[in-house]
Amino acid sequence: MGNPYVTISVGGSVTGRTFMISNSENPIWMQHFNVLVAHHAAEVRFDVKDNDVVGSQLIGFVAIPVEQINSSARVEGFYPILNTSGKPCKPGALLRISIQYIAMESLRSYHLGVDVDPDSPGVLNTYFPLRKGGKVTLYQDAHVPDGCLPTLKLDNGMSYVREKCW
Repeated sequence: MGNPYVTISVGGSVTGRTFMISNSENPIWMQHFNVLVAHHAAEVRFDVKDNDVVGSQLIGFVAIPVEQINSSARVEGFYPILNTSGKPCKPGALLRISIQYIAMESLRSYHLGVDVDPDSPGVLNTYFPLRKGGKVTLYQDAHVPDGCLPTLKLDNGMSYVREKCW
């Protein structure tokens, strides 16, 4: 390893990234992430990468199946870093992971809605601050798979075509 870092991916989308540690064969990140997810995914993947001048190279990965995480119990341990063939990339190369899924329904702060009080933080863990007079539409169907929602007929007889948010 030269300049390693780790990316966290859910359903193919990178949802977190550690900082890079320069010139380290045995990096220790000790970073904590709150990753808000609304993804359909089979696993949470941790890619260990080496940052080079011309880009980054995949060293290996650890994949945790969502079935292990879905119970809301903390899943933690040392996991072997695998190469693209599914074999350990290097003897003794391990990634220590502690991960826990917490359903939105159990988070009290999401039941309160957004307060109109000017001292309110607005929607938690979002980039833009709460502003007075803003008009924002939050879509609950941003991650709905094709065919899950009913077809809507328009006045001209055509069907409404839903676009993907991302």
